[in-house]
Amino acid sequence: MKFKKIIFGSDIIWAQNREYVYFADWADGKKTLIAYSASFCQNKSIEKDDFKLWCFKRFDAISVREYSGMKLLKDF
Repeated sequence: MKFKKIIFGSDIIWAQNREYVYFADWADGKKTLIAYSASFCQNKSIEKDDFKLWCFKRFDAISVREYSGMKLLKDF
């Protein structure tokens, strides 16, 4: 892929059972990954697994819509 930066959002991109396309696991090479105004559309904890952890750590910047989303990420 020829892109150097990819921005995701600003919608319910990380809801449970959502496709993993929004976790950017498909983005190869050294790319800047940004989540802008992302939402989880829930207040329950994120199901923990190594894949999601790897994906979240790849993002260079994450902003969320709701305060609850910030708490969900911190707790994750």
